[in-house]
Amino acid sequence: MTQAMADIKLAVTMRKFAEAINMQGPTTNLGFICPECNEKLSVHIGGVQGDHFEHLPGEKACSLIDKKI
Repeated sequence: MTQAMADIKLAVTMRKFAEAINMQGPTTNLGFICPECNEKLSVHIGGVQGDHFEHLPGEKACSLIDKKI
């Protein structure tokens, strides 16, 4: 999958579509990357923090790691 710069609205739409068609594999990792460190991001929908990206576990340190991207 080609990686794309992070855009939460697009990512949420893609994740919901992936879930709707029962895409195999993790639907939170859809190829989005952090605009600062270029590491992979996972997509999270709703909850206390609202829609947001999180760096995948084990990714290197980034100044955006604790910020809602």
